[in-house]
Amino acid sequence: MYKHGFGDVNGEHWLGLEQLHAMTSSGRHELLVLMEDFEGNTAYALYDEFKIASEEEKYKLTVGNFSGTAGDSLKGWTAEGEATADMPTVMEAIINAMIDFRKEILDNLQLSLEYHTEQLEEIKIYVEHKMEEQEKRIKESLEYHTEQLEEIKAYVEHKMEEQEKRMKNENELNFKEMLLKFQQLDKTLDTVNLRTLYGGSWTVFQRRIDGSVDFFRNWTMYKHGFGDVNGEHWLGLEQLHIMTSSGRHELLVLVEDFEGNSAYALYDEFKIASEEEKYKLTVGKYSGTVGDSLDYHNGSKFSTFDQDNDADDDNNCAKDFQGAWWFEYSLKSYVYHM
Repeated sequence: MYKHGFGDVNGEHWLGLEQLHAMTSSGRHELLVLMEDFEGNTAYALYDEFKIASEEEKYKLTVGNFSGTAGDSLKGWTAEGEATADMPTVMEAIINAMIDFRKEILDNLQLSLEYHTEQLEEIKIYVEHKMEEQEKRIKESLEYHTEQLEEIKAYVEHKMEEQEKRMKNENELNFKEMLLKFQQLDKTLDTVNLRTLYGGSWTVFQRRIDGSVDFFRNWTMYKHGFGDVNGEHWLGLEQLHIMTSSGRHELLVLVEDFEGNSAYALYDEFKIASEEEKYKLTVGKYSGTVGDSLDYHNGSKFSTFDQDNDADDDNNCAKDFQGAWWFEYSLKSYVYHM
């Protein structure tokens, strides 16, 4: 079998000693031995001369100078004392060479594994050290910025307290000055005199003089306003809501009888809510000479004869009093039915 060959040339096979003899007798040939283990590690052995003798010489092996990585496993098999070595002995030498090569590869792998394990340990120690340093830096930075934020917070709170205190003092001073001015009013003061004394910042949103305008109107009219701004009129609930939503407003009520006697009521806060809240009334602290008639109505919703929003489930105050107002169950102030 070894003389003529066996196996499949596309798989495992032996070409045949006779074929090798015929091939290597035709000229100079080299021998290349390639080996690879199951882990994919490879090595080679290259001989610059390769020759197989005839069957009469028992297919004697002749190889030349060696080079490669697998080791010279064929060295000594061509000496005169071994000239009659048969092919199985040569195969045994190749197998032994492969075993030695595999052992060498495993030894190298073991050394490489130990080396890389040491390298990984060193890298691990280095990374842990760097992470500790970074964590320390982050912690110190966080503590620093926390202190900075606390200082900024304390500064802002201090400034806000100062500003609030200053505004409160200014408001109290302005309110006291206004009260002093009101105390200087005589009994015949009218709206024109008021504007002359306090400037033009007052907006007249309702005026009744002689009953020339009918104030017994529906919700839509009270929402958008009616009358003549130069005479009797109502500015409009929607306009009052927009105006009082823009900032803090005061409410001044001036009343005068037919003999010329006048009085006033001043509230330090005045606000009208939206239509969704039925234009709810909000008034603040009272001062004046006419009496605090709006305290009872504070927080009430606006009612007309076609929108009954008062707290009385049995009656419609707007119908009963022939007008419209921020009715509760009854009334303590009402300026429309005159």
